[in-house]
Parts: sequence; C-alpha cells; structure tokens
Amino acid sequence: REFLDGNPKELISGLHYLGDYSGTAVYCFEKDSSVILVDAPGGADFVEFLKRRLEAVELELSMVVAVVLTGADSESARGLSTLITRTNCHIIAGKADGELIRSLIPDAVVLTPENTATEFDWLPLQPIAIDGFDRTRMVYEIVWEGKRVLLTGQVPLKLTREAAQDLRDASFRPRDFEPSLIQIRQVQPDLWLPGRPVNGQNANLYGSEWQDIHRELQLAFGFGMF
Repeated sequence: REFLDGNPKELISGLHYLGDYSGTAVYCFEKDSSVILVDAPGGADFVEFLKRRLEAVELELSMVVAVVLTGADSESARGLSTLITRTNCHIIAGKADGELIRSLIPDAVVLTPENTATEFDWLPLQPIAIDGFDRTRMVYEIVWEGKRVLLTGQVPLKLTREAAQDLRDASFRPRDFEPSLIQIRQVQPDLWLPGRPVNGQNANLYGSEWQDIHRELQLAFGFGMF
C-alpha cells in the first residue's frame, strides 16, 4: 500500500502521499492538526488539488502551517503564491531559494531549515545541499515514527529518460554532484520520497535497492564513490 502511484494514502502514521500534480509528487506531515507540505508545484489550480487530496486523507487545507521546498524551480514551487494567500503558511527553504522567494513574494515568511527548531520542532529536518545543477537543490532527511525518511525533490537518482536528460543538461556539473551524491547514499533511508516517482515505485526500500540505485549512477558517470 506504500506505492507512489498517484493515489493519496498514509505511508506511515502522520506521513501522507497526496498524489502527483503537474508531474511532481506532493507529500505532507501531520501532527496535532498541523500540516507541513513538501513542495508546491503547478500554479493557481494547485490549491484546489491540494484541498481535495487533503480531504481524501481526512485532513483540511486550513491545517497547513508550512511548506518545505526542495527547490525554487517551477516543478517544486510554482503554486506557492496562491498557497500563501489561501493559508498564510510559512516557507522553509535553503538560503538561496529563500532569497529568491522573498524577491518574488515579499509578504512570504521564509525560514531556513535551521530556523525551524523553534517554529516547527516536531519536524526535525536535516538538510543536504545538492550541488552540480544550475541552482542548488535541497534534500531532507527526517526521522519520523522511528523511520528514516529521505525527501529528494527534483534530484534525479533513478536513471529514467527524464533523469538522463536532466543529467545531460549543459549546466550539469557531474564532479560537483558527486560529493552531494555520497552524502545522500550515506543516509540509508527506510522510505525514499522522490519528487518524480518512477512507475508507481514503492516508498519503502528493501535489501540492496538503495545501493543498486547509486551503483547505476556510478556506472553512468564513472563516479569513484564506491
């Protein structure tokens, strides 16, 4: 039941997969009637999608207090403006993304992951900044209900056709990406929540699956990380 197949569902207690919008997966964490989203893709219609999907897992739009951004690109953040207008939620983003969001949405309350300890101490974020792309992307490690959860946003890890295109973009710098990839590999998550799930993949990782994913990347780019 933990397949990321477009259907909203609870993955583990308080952690929900809400489905995909504009090709990007949307997740949320809930505790004591407060909801923190992961990413706000799409545009103005995103909030209506979100409202329906939250109701499908017995939550409400009014519960949304914050959104964690894995990046300020269109895939992860295009629905932010309308979301802030409807919910008055805070934004949690890396430093560079936070500065961009403040310039685009002056009224936004933007926190860095390090500043969430006082505002939202119930969601312990461990950020990993990912280099090698045109903009720094963020990955977050979270221990939730005794499980190690990894949110990887738009960082391409499975070598699908889309991911291969992303990794062959002229701005991609493989040697800058490699140290970040080593950090990601060392997390050893129980649940992996990507921004672009592949073929309804299972959120749970079993056996050597995590190592196999990274081995494919090593073979594709000749990384010397093993």
